[in-house]
Amino acid sequence: MKFISSSVALISLLLSTAVVAQNADPNIMTIDGKPVSKSEFETIYKKNNKDPKVTKEALDEYIELFVKFKLKVAEAERLGLDTTEAFKNELEGYRKQLAKPYLTDNILTEDLIKEAYERMQWEVKASHILFKIGGLNTPADTLAAYKKAMDIKRRIETGSDFGILAQSLSDDPSAKQNNGDLGYFTGLMMVYPFETAAFNTPVGKISDPVRSSFGYHLIKVIDRRPARGEVKVAHILIPAASADPVEKQKAAKEKIDEIYKLAKGGNDFAELAKKYSEDKTTAQAGGVLPLFGTGKMVESFENAAFSLKNTGDISEPVQTSYGWHLIKLIEKKPVGKLDELRPVLVKRISRDDRSKMTKNSFLKKIKTEYKFVEFKDNVKAIAKMIDSTYYKGTWTPPAANKLTKPVMQFAGLKYTQKDLVDYLDSWKGKTGNMDNGVLINNFYDRFVDLKLTDYEESRLAEKYPEFKALYKEYRDGILLFDLTNQMVWNKAVDDTTGLHAFYMDHQQDYMWKKRADAVIYKAKDKKVAEAAMKMVKKKKSKDDILKTLNSDSQLNLAADAMVAEMGTNPIIDAFIWKTGLSEIKTINGQEVFIQFNNILEPQTKKLDETRGAVTAAYQNYLEENWIKELKNRYKVQVNNDVLYSVQ
Repeated sequence: MKFISSSVALISLLLSTAVVAQNADPNIMTIDGKPVSKSEFETIYKKNNKDPKVTKEALDEYIELFVKFKLKVAEAERLGLDTTEAFKNELEGYRKQLAKPYLTDNILTEDLIKEAYERMQWEVKASHILFKIGGLNTPADTLAAYKKAMDIKRRIETGSDFGILAQSLSDDPSAKQNNGDLGYFTGLMMVYPFETAAFNTPVGKISDPVRSSFGYHLIKVIDRRPARGEVKVAHILIPAASADPVEKQKAAKEKIDEIYKLAKGGNDFAELAKKYSEDKTTAQAGGVLPLFGTGKMVESFENAAFSLKNTGDISEPVQTSYGWHLIKLIEKKPVGKLDELRPVLVKRISRDDRSKMTKNSFLKKIKTEYKFVEFKDNVKAIAKMIDSTYYKGTWTPPAANKLTKPVMQFAGLKYTQKDLVDYLDSWKGKTGNMDNGVLINNFYDRFVDLKLTDYEESRLAEKYPEFKALYKEYRDGILLFDLTNQMVWNKAVDDTTGLHAFYMDHQQDYMWKKRADAVIYKAKDKKVAEAAMKMVKKKKSKDDILKTLNSDSQLNLAADAMVAEMGTNPIIDAFIWKTGLSEIKTINGQEVFIQFNNILEPQTKKLDETRGAVTAAYQNYLEENWIKELKNRYKVQVNNDVLYSVQ
């Protein structure tokens, strides 16, 4: 028995050796005997290492990270994290996302990218009248909406005013205020059928009724111009709403006019924005806004920004619904090159009506590939089995023995009326009332798409090795995240006793530098600074000082109270740190002095004052110890010959 057993073992070893010798994808390492392929390492290494030059040092460094990664995955599998419902659901969600690029017609997508880019070279100004499709969405309802649109088009062509009819007849609520005017737009800013009609209709003409997901539209094209591209500006905002008291609106206009004089007089725009702009999201960045194009800002602001010609030009005060603005031109950028915009175009096309076109084209191709056959008469028969209880959610499907006929088949799979009825049953009470024929057609189309897509998804790993590799990477990544969250990140937050002990052992790493508790006063001139200093000496409050000295202008004086660490505030650092009042200095065109309330010497930070930094350090400490435990638990063997063969 021992002889036979040994022979079997020897034969198995020889076969195993032969397989390895022939394997084009050798093992780069094993963890407790479980192999990890070279291709898996190579794919992840190259994705995270953009340097084309592969060196021994770089491989040695990365294999250490990779070992830690695989150790955590092995531990997650040992603990059964890959069997939980939460993990399976999350992984399924990622799989759906990863599958999307494989479930579309990429050739058609490329054509749509080029079309969208061509349209982005132009901007169209148009108005529209919307006719929603009501009733049960039957063919008769659709026809009625279409006829109504055609009747209105004839009225306009014989002299009726488009704007007045839009205001009174359009199902777009905004038409009552804007007479259907949509302003200027470019490619990818409207739903695709609407966009196509607007770009294909000559200026001054009205389109035939155009069907979109909203209903039918009549579109009047008012203007067409070359695209203005994008513009980057800085602005200063003084809020003033139409509902504000007249006094407040007047004060806002006076303030923006004062700031405008300073800006035109040579004062630095960025510094003015920091001092006076009430747009809190941009003020400290000098008022700078992100690049924007047509249709992204309110029209008056947008037009003022694009009308600036030269970098550094500053607009006169511009009023919008938000208040008063000064606008400075930073950069004008034409529409980018196709290759530059491609990632954005792909993303946006995947989210609009064009994605339906590419999906439908893809489904048409795989229907051919898998020899799809449908039995429409057997589908239509189901419409007779639907009654009003379906829409109320109380419908009872017919008995299974009455639903045996096929509705479709492909790739050796057959689906019967029972399969379609089960799918239909899952939607009862959720559709709203509609014509039974329309209902069955809609759900049959969805059912076909679902089953074809599910089947193709099931074959992606078999058809596309890169999908298989990426799917595994996501799987391992989720396990890594979940377990690290449990063992390190959440533990560092929840283990308050351990965190406090770690802090006590490392207090010397968390020190305050010298700090000043101070109020910085910035005056427009020395006279105002001296007046403010006198009031400080008389123990007047900061608010009282500002109210008094800014009575005739909001630009006279500013005051900021703070506790600042030495080296963090250039204005405070410009003075001698001493309790009491400083001298007056000219800084950035302003007269500045500081009221030093207290000087705080270097001291250890309390845990609550540095909890974020301590928590991060504690997390690193926990992870280092955890990795040591894992290295002791699992036997790791790295095949250096295979590692150094990575190109």
